[in-house]
Amino acid sequence: MLKSLRFPMTLVRVGTVMLILTAFFQIYLGYPYVTRGMSAANLDLGVSADVKAVWIGFCLHLFFIAYLLLANSLRNSFHQLIVMLSGMIVLADGILVRVFMGEKSLVAQALMVSGLLILLGSYWYFLIPLMNRKATVA
Repeated sequence: MLKSLRFPMTLVRVGTVMLILTAFFQIYLGYPYVTRGMSAANLDLGVSADVKAVWIGFCLHLFFIAYLLLANSLRNSFHQLIVMLSGMIVLADGILVRVFMGEKSLVAQALMVSGLLILLGSYWYFLIPLMNRKATVA
């Protein structure tokens, strides 16, 4: 790998590690609060089970995206489309969490920063070789 491409790959990897930590904290610290909140609200058991399932599904969704990003960033042939879509999904998740859970949600902030790092890394990964090609032509 070229030395100039290490920085963009580092951004993608840092964003991926941040995504893994966010997903872990979301499932480890957030799920007990969700279960206690559902039982305290005296909701219907079906609705309570649905909310718990959505919470766990969201956390697993973050883990699967992190695995996809990590597996892709360790390869020599970096697939831009997979990394860009994964970064956009994480960014969209951060925006949705911010809208539905409130503006002061630390999870939303972490997801948005993670998504931006991943998108920035994938953008720079393909911008640097393009700039090197233009420099040699001129």
